[in-house]
Amino acid sequence: MARDPGSFRDPSSQVVIDGNRVLRLLDERGHDAWKTLAATDFFEDLVRRGWLVGTRPAELPTGHGDHWVAALEHDRIPFVSYPYEWSFSMLRQAALLTLDILEAALAEDMILKDATPFNVQWFGGRPVFIDVGSFEPLETGDAWIGYRQFCRQFLYPLMLTAYKDIPFRPWLRGRLDGISAVEFRRMLRPRDLLRKGVLLHVSLQARAEQRYAATVRNVRDEMKQAGFSKDLIINNVRGLRKVVERLVSPARDTEWTDYAGQDHVVRQRSQKADFLRDVVDALQPDLVWDLGANDGHFSRIAAEAGAYVVAADADEGTSDRLFRALYEEGNR
Repeated sequence: MARDPGSFRDPSSQVVIDGNRVLRLLDERGHDAWKTLAATDFFEDLVRRGWLVGTRPAELPTGHGDHWVAALEHDRIPFVSYPYEWSFSMLRQAALLTLDILEAALAEDMILKDATPFNVQWFGGRPVFIDVGSFEPLETGDAWIGYRQFCRQFLYPLMLTAYKDIPFRPWLRGRLDGISAVEFRRMLRPRDLLRKGVLLHVSLQARAEQRYAATVRNVRDEMKQAGFSKDLIINNVRGLRKVVERLVSPARDTEWTDYAGQDHVVRQRSQKADFLRDVVDALQPDLVWDLGANDGHFSRIAAEAGAYVVAADADEGTSDRLFRALYEEGNR
């Protein structure tokens, strides 16, 4: 059994790998939050829809410290990927899933303390939220502390591509905590302030970042004392959803856009498909990589033969079109 190296930020829970099992260890606070979450109606509903990773109580393993009091077992994700490897539509869909889950939680007085794309993974073309440790009870007067993180790691990267035609992946790869409001505001021209969501979610946030950066004020407590309400959070979540839904990646054809329809490719497809089916049938692999997947034709053949397939391509346009097709099909 080994600790997952990506599980280090949340002091209330820790993910460990035991062979093919994925376990989450909980301390007292994390266990209390889990019991509250498990008693809600939305939790089972989200798991049934496939929006939230399957999770159930498990026996607490020994040898990992006395402060862990309970354990959970999660359904295993076939392949772990990261936001700086995703296409535009993948990051956009992960953002919408996060907002939908947050609104469902708010309806039963719970909230997500984190709002990062690193909490989302994929079953085929379907996103799934994996961090049940992010849920906590919503106290009266609480603000959504994950809002700033959502903007930095979801909203600003998506806006960067949609509004400025600049790929977001290098930014997320080089800065795992995302793009700050001040940084993103400097990239915008005055006319960009008229775009949907920029004034509220960028300009005002940049001003707030600059105002509070050099202070030790507890803004969360100040909001609670001012009577911050759940309705304000819900309105903000719904407003963000409308902004994200309107963001579109600039369409651009490349030399690979129609590659699959070229004559020499079409002529070779049947022979390649037969070869691929024979190999997958003989080896029975659990996981297949299709490097240079283009429109995913051979990825689909390998998947139909029983393998879970990772389709990768250097051309974002073709990979993004493949993802959108898989998502619309509900392909897992």
